[in-house]
Amino acid sequence: MSIEESESRWNIDIVNENDLNDLLPLLREYCEFYNQTENISQPTDDALLSVCRALIANPNQEGIQLIVRDCKERKAIGFATIFWVWSTLKGGRLALMNDLYVNEKYRGQGLADQLIAACAKKAREHGDLCLTWQTSVDNKRAQTVYNRSGALKCDRWLDYYLDFLLSVFWSLSITLIVCILYGCWMYFDRDTDSQGGRWSERLRRLSIWNYFTNYFPLKLIKSEDLDANRNYIFGFHPHGSFSFGALGNFGTNATYFSNLFPNIRSHLMLLHLQFLFPFTREILLNLGACCVSKNSFEYFLNGNQGKGHALVVIIGGAREMYLTKNDTMILYLKKRKGFVELALKHGASLVPVISFGENELYQRSTCFNLPWGRFIFGHIPLRHRITTVVGKPIHVKQNINPISQDIDEIHNEYIRAVEQLFEFNKNKYGLGHVNLEIVWSNR
Repeated sequence: MSIEESESRWNIDIVNENDLNDLLPLLREYCEFYNQTENISQPTDDALLSVCRALIANPNQEGIQLIVRDCKERKAIGFATIFWVWSTLKGGRLALMNDLYVNEKYRGQGLADQLIAACAKKAREHGDLCLTWQTSVDNKRAQTVYNRSGALKCDRWLDYYLDFLLSVFWSLSITLIVCILYGCWMYFDRDTDSQGGRWSERLRRLSIWNYFTNYFPLKLIKSEDLDANRNYIFGFHPHGSFSFGALGNFGTNATYFSNLFPNIRSHLMLLHLQFLFPFTREILLNLGACCVSKNSFEYFLNGNQGKGHALVVIIGGAREMYLTKNDTMILYLKKRKGFVELALKHGASLVPVISFGENELYQRSTCFNLPWGRFIFGHIPLRHRITTVVGKPIHVKQNINPISQDIDEIHNEYIRAVEQLFEFNKNKYGLGHVNLEIVWSNR
């Protein structure tokens, strides 16, 4: 379908696939014009062609493009783009003339007027209520053309737009700023994990921890009351795959630690690595968790922070984690004596803790000895009851300069206490068929 000038010099057609090679240079000229005058970034050729092909594929719903050719020179010299849009205020469909462009060499010959007339004709044929368009306030030449077209000029509205590509860059900038600020905060706050954490009773009592502990479920049992006028080192056994029992029982109040041991604060002692993860560290610090370092222990045990602190140490650490298997209780304990030395130097009481069911939360794969729980990736632990029993305290007399013999004596006493605690409770909590093994290495 063509709209021809009376002198038959210009030919205006609807764009089809065969016209794209001729249309693309005009689209590029149009974008470069607005890049120079309005500093609008230019799309790629592929992006421009994708717009054209979307209109070609669905002209009745999306819109159309018109291309103007010089019949004598057989050259494409201009184009216009119309999109079909809906208007609530008009109560119908409108034709939006989004683009109108004529090559600079052919301007001033009435081509723009003919393109506007052709667009208006196509809009009427499509059943649209009106043809609308806009132009830059600085484009005086275009305004002269539009003023003589008979169109009504409206200066009551302001144009706004959200550039989603710009939003991405804006989001990246904000993210970078947040990362820098948080990185500065982490550096400034780097010693908090060795200086008592922060401790938020409100966070420890949140109901979300009840959902966590009820999943397994977790239960905390005490053997006897603890004197709040002493400091304690709780030795937690076994490590298991992820020590969920230690977190639920001593990192929160979901199993009523504060009721069982009034006026005593439990501090879960973790690797410094755990406090390098952004935002997670804030949760751990506010739960009272601290770094398992000599400085961190001495911060609590030197007397400056008062009494009634229970430092919960997962004695076996990563070595014991690799020993974790269902229906076993293998403890890496014989070489772990640092906590005993600290107890001697500061007169802190040692308390053995055994978490029955901790090793049953994951199956171990035979190939790589990796833990495997529930769902597709096996990362969710199995639902298995965990009963954590806090044993009787071993009261240690302070010895500021203990020798190896002193340390070994208390260490052996602690091992015997662990063995007795296990044997006394294993039948109650489903491990009557399991023998306790205390090893020198992770084999």
